Amino acid sequence: MTQPSNRSRPDAVTQAELTRARYQLPTVFSVGAPVTAPAFLAGRSDQIDLALATVSAPGQHAIIYGERGVGKTSVASLIHLIWTEYIKDFGAVAAARIQCDHTDDYGAIWRKVAEALQRDFERKGIKPLGNGKFEDCAALIEAGAADPTTVCSLFDLAGMKAIVVIDEFDAVEDENTTALMSATIKQLSDFVIDATLILVGVADSVDDLIAEHRSIDRCLRQVFMPRMSIEELREIVESRLKRLGMTIYPRAVLRIAALSQGFPYYAHLLGLHSAMHAIEARQSLTVEPADVDSAITRAISESQQSVLAEYTKAVSSPRPENLYRQTLLACALSAADDLGYFAPADLKAPISTILKKSRDVPTYIKQLDAFTKADRGPALEFSGDARNRRFRFVSPLLKPYVVLRGISDGLITELAALQFTQPEIAEQLALDI
Repeated sequence: MTQPSNRSRPDAVTQAELTRARYQLPTVFSVGAPVTAPAFLAGRSDQIDLALATVSAPGQHAIIYGERGVGKTSVASLIHLIWTEYIKDFGAVAAARIQCDHTDDYGAIWRKVAEALQRDFERKGIKPLGNGKFEDCAALIEAGAADPTTVCSLFDLAGMKAIVVIDEFDAVEDENTTALMSATIKQLSDFVIDATLILVGVADSVDDLIAEHRSIDRCLRQVFMPRMSIEELREIVESRLKRLGMTIYPRAVLRIAALSQGFPYYAHLLGLHSAMHAIEARQSLTVEPADVDSAITRAISESQQSVLAEYTKAVSSPRPENLYRQTLLACALSAADDLGYFAPADLKAPISTILKKSRDVPTYIKQLDAFTKADRGPALEFSGDARNRRFRFVSPLLKPYVVLRGISDGLITELAALQFTQPEIAEQLALDI
């Protein structure tokens, strides 16, 4: 049998070791929140390096974009911690991270930032320069008088480097906000004020977040967050288990990485429940492939409530012959392009495997169209005209859940599912009997 990774398998485990690992598991696997400690941030070195280079360059700002669930918030929220931990010669740093919602406009965003900066000063026990002028400027912004000039004055009067993360910027619906934010970035850059804005949002491109404002291209670095590689996902699981003195068999961690489909959330979720099963069911600090089987079942029931609700809404039907579960699973197994889109014809192979009989586009096109309607989520969105229509999941996090659910419900075997989503990994697992 292949030996587990990280260390040699122990002959005996004490109850104290099991208890310690059992209660520390939720502290090392971040299922419900972004990563908040630099030591726990696996992978993403290229994106982190680019963001840190932005912070160090006067007049530069960053926009981190990509699919929901790929770890954008974790990277963005740790930038100031990494900066202060490893680049100490630059003195005090004021840091703020705020989250936007659909009700926010430009003034509301900067009111949140001003309040967050003042909380950061209080927490660190430091005072901004300016003999009270910073506080006066913050009060103006909090009173609703925010504009690009006032915001620039706020950072100038702080008298120290500032790093501000504005998360979920894509949630803002006010049309004037992006124009005002672009003007703010340009003014901060033109006057070389020592503040770095990091905008974070879900988008296929920067144009989707900052549309038609090309004048800030020179001062806005684009940091694209792709889905994580198999090696990065393996590192997430192995590094966290190692901190608890636990090990994992290569086959087990490879399955977790493959089933996660590039999303760190699922690596955390499956890693947590695999380790929990090893401790509770087998009294072991070694995660084996059988523990992953149990983790799949647990992950389905303990996934984000929003994902559970999306799945239920998409496939619910009093008539099983409608085959919504099977068709959505085929969507999740279909080959997609870099933006996540697949064509109706791409479903032919997976749905034929699921149903164990040959199927063609006319037999499932109605279900595909139904998934784009509000009464089923919509679970899918589409682009193109009726003759060249392509589809993709509205919520990328739903896609791995659909596959896990299909495996758990017996609609498809794990190996067959991986042959569609991760063919190289499926071949490797098939050879490693």
